[in-house]
Amino acid sequence: MRREKSDNIQSAQAKVAGSRQSDLGNALEKAYFFYILTKECHEENVLYISNRELETARSKVKQYERTVRGKDKSINTDSIWDSASKDFDDKFGKMFKIASLTGQYNHQLAQRCRIGFIALNSAIPGAEKKRTKDF
Repeated sequence: MRREKSDNIQSAQAKVAGSRQSDLGNALEKAYFFYILTKECHEENVLYISNRELETARSKVKQYERTVRGKDKSINTDSIWDSASKDFDDKFGKMFKIASLTGQYNHQLAQRCRIGFIALNSAIPGAEKKRTKDF
């Protein structure tokens, strides 16, 4: 009976650890995805994402990656980066190729770039603004 209870506890602990790793990995993949979008937008046209904004995005992703590695050293950040990169290519690759061919400012692309830069903040847990009750 004790053996079964011990096995159940270990199984539950393993599930929690796996879930935590999955949550960290998913959040990191989102952060990578939005960073890639931000970087591609900057490379397409600095009117979409400025140099300063790109540096801000780079700094935030580096900081979050260090945080994730600090919480779980077994997370394979290279694999997560590759997955985010493939996801980006699948979703936005063609759009960026077309934009690059035209060489003209594209308002719709500019909006997506802006949303991606903003979403980078929400993709990183703890980066959101903390609100205090002021009444």
